[in-house]
Amino acid sequence: MCEFKVYLKNREERIAEDILYACMEEGGTVLRDVIGNWKKVGGVFISEVDVGGEVMKLTPSPLFQELLGFIDSYSRWETCQASLEELESAWGKVKAKGEELIRSLRVKAGDKAG
Repeated sequence: MCEFKVYLKNREERIAEDILYACMEEGGTVLRDVIGNWKKVGGVFISEVDVGGEVMKLTPSPLFQELLGFIDSYSRWETCQASLEELESAWGKVKAKGEELIRSLRVKAGDKAG
């Protein structure tokens, strides 16, 4: 059986091991190990799976949590389990987070220029 060691991408920090199952849920990635314990890692997405090396890498993203919430709302709207207002609210959160990120990047760019 193949059990994964899970790392945050571009870091050596191992955040989980002996992982058999991973799925995306609103707010992040759920990992389940060989004995059934699970761990939810927020604001990340699965960026690499190396079956031969038994390694899975997760990439943090400040926008991902809101984007996944929108995708979930859209999927539920398609099956009549969410209202259009809920979908619009989720999209508003994506836009607000994106604007916040752009503002912070402008501040960083200004710091580098000055």
